[in-house]
Amino acid sequence: MHSLDGYAKAIRHTEFAPGDLYLDSRGGSQTIRPLSGLEKWRMMGLSEDKAAHLIEEGYGCQLG
Repeated sequence: MHSLDGYAKAIRHTEFAPGDLYLDSRGGSQTIRPLSGLEKWRMMGLSEDKAAHLIEEGYGCQLG
């Protein structure tokens, strides 16, 4: 389990293990949840413009 608090280094790989859970403690409550495809995209340090284009073209579900 990893914390989403603070800064995180970019992870440079293309696959996240199924079921990777992260502790999300934003907003004063704590929730354990998997990362969304867009969150994984951002963690890998990939282009926000490319992500926006893929989402626009209907490939948003494949970002992770």
